[in-house]
Amino acid sequence: MALIGGCGKKSKKDQKKSGKVEWFDRGKGYGRIIVSGSKESIFCHISEFPGFDQYRNQRHWMRGPDSRRWPNAGDNVSFIIGDNGRGPCAEEIFFSGKGR
Repeated sequence: MALIGGCGKKSKKDQKKSGKVEWFDRGKGYGRIIVSGSKESIFCHISEFPGFDQYRNQRHWMRGPDSRRWPNAGDNVSFIIGDNGRGPCAEEIFFSGKGR
């Protein structure tokens, strides 16, 4: 079963934001990111991380040779805020800073 997710419309400004992964559930393929400089927490989906499109489904991703691509709580990330119709979400997520 392929994952369907992602975000949708990008913000009008398309400005890169930074933050930290609050939590991420590998089994479900999603989690939350805390936006730097605010208390806001936004949705993130594995399909918005680099390299996901190389794999056909989540199970293959989990067995993939590059498991370090999985987001973990506390990872620094940069992203663009979009809207998936249910609220804000992170798009084009990249690891940044220490530990990546």
